[in-house]
Amino acid sequence: MKYLLLNSILFLTTVASFAQLTVKPNGSSDSYVYVKDQVLFVNDYVNLTENPTLATKASIYLRNESQLLQGSPASPTANSGNGYISVFQDSNSDSYDYNYWGSPVGDPLLTGNKNFGILKFYDPDPVIVTKSTQTLVTAGYNGAPSPNLTISNRWLYSFPAGGPWSRIYSGNNVEPGYGFTMKGVGISPNGGPETMNQRYDFRGRPNSGDITVNIKADVETMAGNPYPSAIDMIKFFNDPDNIEINKIAYWDEDRTINSHYYIDNKGGYGTWVPGTMLYDINDDTHTGISTQATFYNYDSAGNQGTATGGMGQDVDRRFAPIGQGFMLIGESGVVGTQQVKFKNDHRRYIKEGNNSDFLRPGRNGNEASFTADIKIDPDTNTNDQDTETETGGNGDNNTDTNDNEESGDSATSQMSYIRIYTTFHTFSGEPSHFRDMVLSFSDDATDGYDRGFDAYHPEDGANSDAFFPIWDKSFVPQMSSKNLVIQGTNFEISKHIPINFTIGNTYKTMIQVVEEINFTTPVYIYDSQSGLYQKISQGNYGGLFNLEPGNYENRFYIVFQDGTQNKGKQEIKNIQEEVTNAVDFFQNNYMQQLEVMNPKGYTIDSANIFDMSGKLVISKSHLGNNTSYNFDTRSLSDGIYIVKLRTNENIGIDYKMKVYNKR
Repeated sequence: MKYLLLNSILFLTTVASFAQLTVKPNGSSDSYVYVKDQVLFVNDYVNLTENPTLATKASIYLRNESQLLQGSPASPTANSGNGYISVFQDSNSDSYDYNYWGSPVGDPLLTGNKNFGILKFYDPDPVIVTKSTQTLVTAGYNGAPSPNLTISNRWLYSFPAGGPWSRIYSGNNVEPGYGFTMKGVGISPNGGPETMNQRYDFRGRPNSGDITVNIKADVETMAGNPYPSAIDMIKFFNDPDNIEINKIAYWDEDRTINSHYYIDNKGGYGTWVPGTMLYDINDDTHTGISTQATFYNYDSAGNQGTATGGMGQDVDRRFAPIGQGFMLIGESGVVGTQQVKFKNDHRRYIKEGNNSDFLRPGRNGNEASFTADIKIDPDTNTNDQDTETETGGNGDNNTDTNDNEESGDSATSQMSYIRIYTTFHTFSGEPSHFRDMVLSFSDDATDGYDRGFDAYHPEDGANSDAFFPIWDKSFVPQMSSKNLVIQGTNFEISKHIPINFTIGNTYKTMIQVVEEINFTTPVYIYDSQSGLYQKISQGNYGGLFNLEPGNYENRFYIVFQDGTQNKGKQEIKNIQEEVTNAVDFFQNNYMQQLEVMNPKGYTIDSANIFDMSGKLVISKSHLGNNTSYNFDTRSLSDGIYIVKLRTNENIGIDYKMKVYNKR
């Protein structure tokens, strides 16, 4: 038996490069390429022939986050042969949890990129690194990790452009470039952390070259990374052939729930856009802009209902790892069915990490236990000019340090943006649900619609929601306005950026900046009806409004000045001192109430009381100009609280009170 071992211990670079690569048995002796912790780059095609030995049937083994990249020659030749690669991906999900997948391989039938089916999933042997056993299939509700990996085909669905959901069963029904859903195997503790982590072995012919996926206006198409390597989603999104894409959405769900019933589960979609027109392959500082999923309940038919208060993971999405599935959402102007393309040019060697992670809380890529069975052949040959690799040689290797050689280390994003949470509180003070939105700033963005900077709002808040409204003549006439969850614009200190609300129930609605990246200007929420400015950034509690059911349009704005800019600094300071000195507080623990004296009759617009964790416990608005106010504190636990009053002239008065209700 002869094989090639491409190991970073043997080479000073992390790229092994071939013009073309043919791997086939030498008579009755197996031949295969074993790649450990590096990238295997083939400029043209691979031709693979299946080996006769059960434990080493595959032709190429990608291990320890190794990846296969292929170039884009002038006259590309499709991959061929009845052999296949073996590449791992882990899934932190049990029998009750969905993941969205994209297959890097297809059926090794005839030539080119072929369909995928779950029988191309194999179960890795715990001892022999090259051996795997084909998965079994059950029609039952739950898959099993042992004694043989068994996948339930009840939960396998695809979603073509605009839907509906389509069962794919156990056949080779997933076309290259399209995605599919699949639940995991085993059962984690109900209500506890997700502990099931099944490693899957994709075995099939590696996909390569241009791969097309259909897309339609304003609807989803489930797609997925079609290659045995990471892909740069900024390059994919900004490719001139892919201008039909508005945004990319990622499914997430509450993985602590063990139930197959729709009514028990909670989940939703997060959003990603590049937030830049970046093309520099060597600049990984821009990871794109993403929002976390808002989790929703579902009815017995699977229709989305009310929000749950839960949110998805915060994961950088620029580099889609092997096996990652996602939804492509089409632009409003797309006419009929159009095609977008995955290309070899989009592929990158990026290890999973902070800016490339398959959806799971942590990585489990340690294969040290497998390496003991690998013997280094001193006669290994990896010459990139040889078109056939059958037996050992002299150990020489020609390497290539082209653009495909990249580090997996993440970098800090240099783009400028603020992340805004809108929290809808019930009257008890508990948060009902959240909406995560991002406002980014770039000289390349405008006040109008900018593809790649602006992302359509999912508008999946069945009860209440927040969004950035936008109008642009580039939208088709019947859709001249859009609601955004991510908006890009150029920065001006005097800008008023509208933020609208749809309220289904009476809520105490709080708007707060929870993240500021390369942005130091104060941020306010401005209520044009009351004239009130509330600071929502730099550690402030945020803007708070009691909103009755209805649609709030052209009333609230994100601004960067508090309305006092036309007054002199000394005048502002004098007013602040005058109001602060005139308004007095007394926590009357005997009467179990907070007493506020306002002898000069300033108009008090709002009074909010927070505990030391930042939770809003009492909120009053539009209090008028009474000379005194009493706030009942008997329901409060003993402790320290922060009182924040604000006048109609945006003058804030803070007071720290100590509640001690025992008499």
